[in-house]
Amino acid sequence: MKSNATRTNTTTYSATVHESEITATLCDLLAKQNGFSLESSNVRCRGYHSAEDTSTGYRHSWKIEVTVDHSQEASHENEA
Repeated sequence: MKSNATRTNTTTYSATVHESEITATLCDLLAKQNGFSLESSNVRCRGYHSAEDTSTGYRHSWKIEVTVDHSQEASHENEA
C-alpha cells in the first residue's frame, strides 16, 4: 500500500470521553453556575444522553439536573 502524508501547521487533539465523565463535568459546571458544589451532602446530580427524532434527522442533547435538598440545609443550621 502506498501512502502520502502532507504536513501542515496545525495540530489536532482528540479524545474519547465516556458517559460518566461527560455527566460529571456538566453537572459540576451547572452546579458552579448556580453557586453550589457537588461536594455538598445536600446536592446531587444526574445526566443522560437524549436523542429526538425530527423530520431532518436526530437531534442529540445531554440532559443535566442538579438537585439541592434545602430541607437538609435547615437541619444542619439547627445542629450548629
